[in-house]
Amino acid sequence: RQDLAGRLAEAASTANTNLSYAPGDYRAFEFDSNRQQVLVREGAWFRPGSSELEPEAKRAIESFFPALYDALLDRGDDGVQALDYLAALEIQGHTDPHWANEDLWSWDNYYHNTVLSQQRAAAVTAYVGELLDAGKAGERSWRPFFAYVQSSGRSWSEAYCSGSVMKAKNFRSDDPCPGERLEADDARSRRVTFGVRVDDEKVLQRIQVEIEGARDQW
Repeated sequence: RQDLAGRLAEAASTANTNLSYAPGDYRAFEFDSNRQQVLVREGAWFRPGSSELEPEAKRAIESFFPALYDALLDRGDDGVQALDYLAALEIQGHTDPHWANEDLWSWDNYYHNTVLSQQRAAAVTAYVGELLDAGKAGERSWRPFFAYVQSSGRSWSEAYCSGSVMKAKNFRSDDPCPGERLEADDARSRRVTFGVRVDDEKVLQRIQVEIEGARDQW
């Protein structure tokens, strides 16, 4: 998983460079080492309440996915592709709770945010498909790679509250975000993330091979 996450970080760095973002400037992609995800702020990719990709978002996707493809298919010193251990490339949409003019907690608000989050993640996935159909993948065989892509929306069950990420269990209470809400919380909550899920079966097979090899040496 660390290797796969490292490939994500590599792709994000390559995409930022190709998009001419200098170190320290605003970057289209940011790698979160704690959550092992690449994230972008939705504010730069979508207008408020919209799931239509902005031109800047399309340009960023066109840079990121070829870089990610190359990073995942590159064979390391041991000849293993990271793609060999990939179960899914997950694209998730997240929104803020829109607390400004509404009650802190509303199931109706949560529902609409869930739909919007799913639509935004699907819009990113659909545009990757358009890149395939338009032949913008170059010499890359994208269709087998695209089979790993999955999209979902998380509404604001993983929004930020006082700088901390909220979990689903927070919403069992009447006030899921007690205390002071930081000004930066909404901006951090509005994001699209790219993550990886490991193929556990292949990992276990690799572990078994290593164990048998060690046993033979004994």
